[in-house]
Amino acid sequence: MSEEMCVSSKFRTADVIGWDVRNWSAALGFWEREGESDLSNCLALELGAKDGGLSLWMALKGARVVCSDVNGPAEGARSLHERYGVSRSIEYRRVDAADIPYEDHFDVVLFKSVLGGIGNSDDRSAQARAIREIWKCLKPGGELFFAENLAASPLHRFFRRRVVRW
Repeated sequence: MSEEMCVSSKFRTADVIGWDVRNWSAALGFWEREGESDLSNCLALELGAKDGGLSLWMALKGARVVCSDVNGPAEGARSLHERYGVSRSIEYRRVDAADIPYEDHFDVVLFKSVLGGIGNSDDRSAQARAIREIWKCLKPGGELFFAENLAASPLHRFFRRRVVRW
């Protein structure tokens, strides 16, 4: 996918991926090729949405989406979705990935770079709890779309602590 515009889907890849577009955008093509859900007719949950990029991608595919983050999505998520004309397909919620208040509800759950943050300080039990909660909220036959680096390199962790405000 181009870093500028994915012409067939009419979105700027950077609006969906956010950062390190070249590497992370590979997940979109993989999910489209390998996923079995009808994205044009599904209910999806984006975890750790922050700016709502993956919610945008799903809504552009025709899905109804719950855009969520532990403290609620950033205000920029709403304006991004409005700019693309998909805000009516998206609900905004506070959802903790380790305590998801849904059961057998979603066709697709998706996230990018969430488990590493949940597992800060080597808390693998919190990561395991999040995975159990994800499976609980998926309908039978539902799918999990994710892209993770889990812990990142020491240099990446250093810059994340020093530079990234979230």
